[in-house]
Amino acid sequence: EVSAKLDVNAVQETAASAETAEPPASKQQASTEWNYDEFERTVIEEAEEQGFSRYEITVSLNESCMFKAVRVYMIFEKLNEAGEVAKTIPAAEVLETEDFGTDFQVCFLTKQPAEEIKELISGISEVENVKISAGAPLKTAEKPQAAEPVKEAPVKKAEKQPKPQAKTEELPKHHSGSKTIRV
Repeated sequence: EVSAKLDVNAVQETAASAETAEPPASKQQASTEWNYDEFERTVIEEAEEQGFSRYEITVSLNESCMFKAVRVYMIFEKLNEAGEVAKTIPAAEVLETEDFGTDFQVCFLTKQPAEEIKELISGISEVENVKISAGAPLKTAEKPQAAEPVKEAPVKKAEKQPKPQAKTEELPKHHSGSKTIRV
């Protein structure tokens, strides 16, 4: 019963801190450029076609968190149980080396509702705040231009010319009968 009350208090504190911290987080979220590469874009588009939702999640760890990489790992383990991480900001390698402040972002694909995902992450110790928003539609301007390869395609390669016949020269007679074997 005591732990249940503590959990309720923690949830209320998290909700209160989310209300006070929301404006800076939303400013940070709005300025985030996801810049998906072609592979990430393909994964996202295929997942959305299969009914997955895309969420952009901002996670804030406690300032006193000593093992940020461990917390990130725990968060990713929970997320991978519910869906697929498509991209992180900063990159996963930076998160593993703990070379970031307290906040990081995750582009996450899942069929579960945002509230359940938030609960999964919020339940991990030293997670101070979790903000989840629906992923913005992929912009066609972000999309790598498919027209580029098409423009290159009309450039014709030189037609195959018949290969010149290899010149068969007669070897001098002193070489014709000798064989060299190297050991």
